[in-house]
Amino acid sequence: MALNMAEPVNFSDKYGRLEQTATTSRIVFERILHHPSARVWDAITIPEKISQWLSPNHHASNTKLDLKVGGAVSLQLMMAKIHGTITKLESKTLLEIEFSDNMIIRWELYGINANKCKLVFINEFPTGKSISTDFIPSITGWHAYMDFLEITISGAGITLFDLNDWNDISRSLTASYHKLIT
Repeated sequence: MALNMAEPVNFSDKYGRLEQTATTSRIVFERILHHPSARVWDAITIPEKISQWLSPNHHASNTKLDLKVGGAVSLQLMMAKIHGTITKLESKTLLEIEFSDNMIIRWELYGINANKCKLVFINEFPTGKSISTDFIPSITGWHAYMDFLEITISGAGITLFDLNDWNDISRSLTASYHKLIT
């Protein structure tokens, strides 16, 4: 079974939050996943698996990840390709990538039991970008990616869709975040 993006999409109500510190602005998602942490780790570190949820419209070879500190990373998102370097890595529990614009994404996994784990995802921006409605496209996008990750780990897929339709597909999710942020 696959999520059909041609039909109205009901995104989860597992909202992320925005945080502001003296040095950074951050998007944070915490999700309890009913899957072993090893399965989630594979989904966020194996390029063929990453591409199933992070860029379902693109070929898997567009995503590369050299899984070591200092390793090069190329992530094909739905609408952009970003390049970075792995800055922190703890096997099966922590992956942090820094991108050329000093943006950081961080994945933390905490095992709860044999079939459940907690995923903490952080997208951090350097000082100078304050939390505002300008973050709504980013938080909406990561919300969709978190949902897509859960769907693909469960064994389903995401159908290909016209990226020009993304604003229509994400309209209700965008409206929800607009209410939360403003």
